[in-house]
Amino acid sequence: MNHKNKIYSFLNEMWNTKTEQLDELHNIFSDKLIATSPLGDKIGSESLKGTNITWSHGFPDMALSNIDIFDANNVVISEWRSQGTNIEEFNGFKPTGKKVDYTGVTIFQFEGEKVVRYKCIINMLDIYDQLGFFLEQETYEGQKLARKNHASLIEKLKTLTSNALLSTREIECLSFFVHGWSAKQIGAHLKCSYRTIQNHLSSAMDKLGCHSRIQVFDYLVAEGLKPLFEDLYKLCFNNYFTKELAA
Repeated sequence: MNHKNKIYSFLNEMWNTKTEQLDELHNIFSDKLIATSPLGDKIGSESLKGTNITWSHGFPDMALSNIDIFDANNVVISEWRSQGTNIEEFNGFKPTGKKVDYTGVTIFQFEGEKVVRYKCIINMLDIYDQLGFFLEQETYEGQKLARKNHASLIEKLKTLTSNALLSTREIECLSFFVHGWSAKQIGAHLKCSYRTIQNHLSSAMDKLGCHSRIQVFDYLVAEGLKPLFEDLYKLCFNNYFTKELAA
């Protein structure tokens, strides 16, 4: 089976026929796979399988349509439309029961018969907006608690990264960055310009000695900081208080 057919088979079996043989299905990916998606950068086929399970759990009826696949040498590019209903918890958020309809692009780079690099490009802001996350109103007490938890997390992360002297905004931007958000998406969410976010990310990465999203991800894992950044991301995502945070 050629690379193009392998990818079509993978997408169709994962999202449309919904095979239960996930281990076998993900055998096309290398154990050294580098995967980038809006849910964060992952290393290895098992990690990517976990990401796909997160989506299929949150949207059990998710299906792909309008699948177009192009291949050139060792790279396969797929364009598709996805539709599904948020029936179960998704990425730490409670189910809304709402439907989503969005398009995306997935890029697969082969080395021999295995995929060694994977990148999924979708507009998470649009998906979250369709789910109504931006429209929910929290109680005053809930807002106070969120601010308190946010401040506590920021101070803890500043202490644990004291050698880097990261600012509050740099830490916030990193929490989105390691979850696959682009500078443009972060800026739209935090009400900052694209260039401002780029500057924050560039400064933070320089301080950490990192040159890519994957290196930042590896740094957080190595330093035991990833769980704290996960918590901060969920708090920062609720934009009812981000407008009031210091830039």
